[in-house]
Amino acid sequence: MAYHDTAQTHAADLPHRIAAGIKNAFSVLGQAMIAAASANRRLKLVERLNEKSDAELAQMGLRREDIVRRVFSDMLDV
Repeated sequence: MAYHDTAQTHAADLPHRIAAGIKNAFSVLGQAMIAAASANRRLKLVERLNEKSDAELAQMGLRREDIVRRVFSDMLDV
C-alpha cells in the first residue's frame, strides 16, 4: 500500500518557518546560558562554603560532606 502526502508548503510560509527556527535556536541558547550561569553561581557558593572551618559550618547547621547536596538540592533527586 502506498501513501501520498497532499500537504504543500507554500513559498509564503518559508519566512515564517525560518523565523520560527531562529526563534527556537535563540530560545535554546538562552536556556543554556541561564543554566550555565546558575551552575557557576552554585559552584562559587560551594567553594565559599568549603573555605569555611568545620566550626563555622556547624554554626550554619551544615556538615562539610553535605555542602554539595545542600547547594544543588533542588536539582537532585535525593
